[in-house]
Amino acid sequence: KLILLDSLLQEKQTDDKFKMTMESFPTEILEEIIRDEALGYQDLVHFSTACRRFKEVGNSNETWMFKFRLAFPGLFDHFPPAKFGQICWKQEVRKRIEVGKAVRKEVSSMSEKFFSKTELSTADLHWFDDFLLQYNPARSFEHLYVTDELSSILSIEGMSKLTSKHYADKCITHVKHQILKPKFLSYLEDDIALSYEAALVMVAQWSQPALDISSKNVAKRLDRLATSTLSHLLELYPKHTIFSRIIEDQLNSTKVCLTKLPELPKQLSTNLWSTQECKQILTSVNHVLYSVEEFIGNSEDYYNPENSYINRTMETKQGIPITLCLLYTCVLARLGVICLPVNFPGHFLLKWMEHPEKNEEAKKFTFIDAFEGGRQLSGARAREMIPHLVTQEDSYQVAEPLAVAQRMLRNLISIGASRSNNMKDPCYGLLRSSLELMLIINISDNMQYGFMLSRVYLQLNINHEEVMSMLQEFRDLPGISDQVDYLMNSCQIQMEERDREEKPEPKKRGVAASFPHGPVNFWTGQVCRHKKYIYVCLVHGWDTACTASKYGHRIFSLRGSLVNISRHLPHHLVA
Repeated sequence: KLILLDSLLQEKQTDDKFKMTMESFPTEILEEIIRDEALGYQDLVHFSTACRRFKEVGNSNETWMFKFRLAFPGLFDHFPPAKFGQICWKQEVRKRIEVGKAVRKEVSSMSEKFFSKTELSTADLHWFDDFLLQYNPARSFEHLYVTDELSSILSIEGMSKLTSKHYADKCITHVKHQILKPKFLSYLEDDIALSYEAALVMVAQWSQPALDISSKNVAKRLDRLATSTLSHLLELYPKHTIFSRIIEDQLNSTKVCLTKLPELPKQLSTNLWSTQECKQILTSVNHVLYSVEEFIGNSEDYYNPENSYINRTMETKQGIPITLCLLYTCVLARLGVICLPVNFPGHFLLKWMEHPEKNEEAKKFTFIDAFEGGRQLSGARAREMIPHLVTQEDSYQVAEPLAVAQRMLRNLISIGASRSNNMKDPCYGLLRSSLELMLIINISDNMQYGFMLSRVYLQLNINHEEVMSMLQEFRDLPGISDQVDYLMNSCQIQMEERDREEKPEPKKRGVAASFPHGPVNFWTGQVCRHKKYIYVCLVHGWDTACTASKYGHRIFSLRGSLVNISRHLPHHLVA
């Protein structure tokens, strides 16, 4: 394209005194040309090798940033905007290409190594662990390049590359979990860092490693819902105090936008508006979520695990009480209203302080059922929802973000166990991932979940070293020592069988299955040239063994040897 442009310019010039070529273009014009979306980073490389001036223009860091974003748009969104100027984008393009080649090579080699295994152990994926250990995720982006390349393999359309897709799915699950695990462990040390919104994202990211789910994208969707609520509130109650707050936030702006979200502290301790004004916001939220966006409780497919994932809830507009309640409270938090999640037995609820003036704590709050269109309930009405259960006082206590995440995982573990028993998930994918995350964020009572995960690993015949380590911790607990010993013996037997197994040869399929001794170098109808006597000949048949005289030289073996070297191998007849 660049060569065509230059040739057209030269053809247009008829005056010998004035000839314009691309070399004479101003730098700004050249940069605009090479930043065009029709030109990729390969074109930029070719442009830079044309001459010294083009090399100087093509080495612009901003231009390489455009090309990086053009080539890897999903990957570019993960880079912090504050560091754009500090990153050498040309070098990052080179790194991304090199990492991609290494990842594809490793994935393509896995079929030969693991074709006989149904599931892979953590040790089978050590290449990725060794690779990621070389880099610090806080200072480099190689971990993003690995996941991006694996995602690109999974995104190949159609029925091609099915084997590569199979192993890429295993790899991306392992890599994403290894990247997320340190972040989730940090939530145990810093309770403030884990918000209700972060709990939603945490469960969605861990359970769907093949998808690119980021906190930023979830926050944008929640911001849009809150902005729509502001628009509706402005139509009904234009004198609401929240708009005065918005005007104050935009005093230095030339134009005030009343539907721009107010600047509020991250941790609200109380409602920012009066009870009546909070009711008005609740009315607008209910209208936007349930009338405009048409969110609804998924009663027909209640036990679908996708109901627990915030990204799927926002896409399908369906969910279970816990996800809809957390979505509801996240939208209200952006508008200065506090709705606190309640670990109500059997049905997750929210509570909002409608009567702060009352003395009794129980009478201060009104309960909200986000699963039923934001219906408001008194404490007595909420108790009537579960008449078969005895509600204790702690049933009305606020559920902290960590407790909410644990409840979501308990739901997924129950669903995963049921699906595995019904053979809907024979690889225990949902049950396994939910148990693994539960053991990360639940350090107080992990015996039950560790025991379950050990049984899953043994059923899949994987991660034997981890199984032995987990079971060793439970060996001295009263009441289960016999079960632990049984599982440890089973694990030991599997490990011994694994060590005794010889590496099986992969079964050959298609044309290769007809030639068990290796590839065919010569075949009937092929035109060949004799290696020694140089003449051209045609293969017209073959014998199972050499039938020529001792000094015959017009017969080739399958391996290209002469007759006097190997007389007992099949030989081709040539003419």
